[in-house]
Amino acid sequence: MKYLFPLLFLLAQIPVFGQKIYVSRIGEVHVVDVTTFQDTLLCLLDDLSLELNDIALDPNGVLYGVETTKLYKIDPATGVTTLVHDFVPDVFVGLVSDANGKLYLAGEKLVVFDPATGMVQNPGKPPQVCAGDLTFWNGDLYMTAFDSKVYKIDVQNAAQSTVYMTLNAAPVGFVTIWDCITGKTRTFGFGTGTLEIDMAGKTFQTATDNFISASGATSPWEWLGDLNPGPAIDTILLHHPDCGMTNGIIEFVPSAAGQGMLEFSLDGQAWQSSGLFAPLPGGVYVVHVRGGTCVNAQTSIVLDENNTLPISATPIAPDICNTAVGMALLHPAGNAAGYTYSVDNGAVQTDTLFAALTRGYHSFQAIDANGCKSFTYTIIQDSSTAFIAPVTTMPDLTRICAGAVVTLTTSGPPNAVFTWYEDNRLLPGETGPVLILSDTIPVGVYHYRATLVDSFGCTASMAAPNIVVVDCTRLPTAFTPNGDGVNDVFRQIGANPGKIFTLAVYNRWGQRLYEETSSAPQWNGLVDGTPAPAEVYVFTISSGGKILQSGGVTLLR
Repeated sequence: MKYLFPLLFLLAQIPVFGQKIYVSRIGEVHVVDVTTFQDTLLCLLDDLSLELNDIALDPNGVLYGVETTKLYKIDPATGVTTLVHDFVPDVFVGLVSDANGKLYLAGEKLVVFDPATGMVQNPGKPPQVCAGDLTFWNGDLYMTAFDSKVYKIDVQNAAQSTVYMTLNAAPVGFVTIWDCITGKTRTFGFGTGTLEIDMAGKTFQTATDNFISASGATSPWEWLGDLNPGPAIDTILLHHPDCGMTNGIIEFVPSAAGQGMLEFSLDGQAWQSSGLFAPLPGGVYVVHVRGGTCVNAQTSIVLDENNTLPISATPIAPDICNTAVGMALLHPAGNAAGYTYSVDNGAVQTDTLFAALTRGYHSFQAIDANGCKSFTYTIIQDSSTAFIAPVTTMPDLTRICAGAVVTLTTSGPPNAVFTWYEDNRLLPGETGPVLILSDTIPVGVYHYRATLVDSFGCTASMAAPNIVVVDCTRLPTAFTPNGDGVNDVFRQIGANPGKIFTLAVYNRWGQRLYEETSSAPQWNGLVDGTPAPAEVYVFTISSGGKILQSGGVTLLR
């Protein structure tokens, strides 16, 4: 008997298309998957000190970034930044592209810049200063402001922009993405937390408990406005094949709007515009669907031959680090006399127990005396509990001051052995989940990486953010010890308060006039209680016997 019917329940098994948001940080651009809220480094900028206030993708996939007055084009493969335009003296913190590739920049005022021609339009000042980002939604431009409100922007006359809704904070990242399956937009705000904003209902909720650091955000869909990049899936139709026949059918039926904009692939084969796959024998099939820039995760669909024994499969032993030791047991539902079984269309056996299975999808068949088959599938997991969490420092810490102590922390299963690397150099003796960075690390850029081996012999690895060690201390070039309370002593400004330093002062002949060891050494211009003459003196600042700074300071009277 042939049958054709809608399997609406299968829709729940189709994951939402992979939805990506790009966020900017000091010297970095990251990618956030909003289905999992996992954060991945996309690229390091060629200037690690460059703090982009916002980023934007145009319809051609060109990535732009703005830092106060300067607009850059960014190569996401290399991190190379190219100056496109300098808007000095105007300062901008918000950036977005429209469907025509024009860029909208917002700060105290709104401007529209056309990268193709270099032309600048000035719609004027919105009622409030931009807090950090712009986005399109439903064909209109919206802006977050410092008063924690979202403004609907009049792109012809920014002064006539109006309050659209109120949030609990002022997001510095404000971005819209597209759900290719449902045909709906989703809007997110990044700041003190991550919000998912219902623009239609003018409500919001916390999107994730994970703190996602961002100074700006964009997506490949943000410029869409009210454009429809692809249809929604209404139904999946199945025609199960007859015994021994190749007449099965899998058909994806999009909604009427935008038909033909989706593409389909069966078992990793070539993409096609039609959602119809036929003729097919019985079996388990893995289907991918994509629309525009959206691609979904794999979906398994079973085509059963019509007159066979129903079976199910239960994994009873996992694989171990993909060494093919997994096991599964079949459960025939009914009289199984005379049936044989196979896995992945391999050799048949009478036993319902299958061993030597690797991790991943496996298709099982029950075969009757006439050669007719029924199918099921199961997934063999990897038994390894090896898990390495993202290496963390203090919140949003990629830059630290020289002399500070920083702790990098990761995690793993019990009895795991860790190995830490600094710039691919093994750090001997570091075998635990915590790495404490010494307070004597010189100024520079460092990359840390941790690997672990668990009790199964499985390995995992995770890289930490690049740590930029900078000299945060400042030393005056002159001081005036006249008792007026202003610049009366020579001392470090911005030094690590928990560290001990030694300040030594010498005259031009190399005679040491003063020395003090403390957390905040300072010289008041006295030598044995007598004011030193006005001239230039030589100083050294050391810690642990190592000279950190030296130079000259002028004593003025």
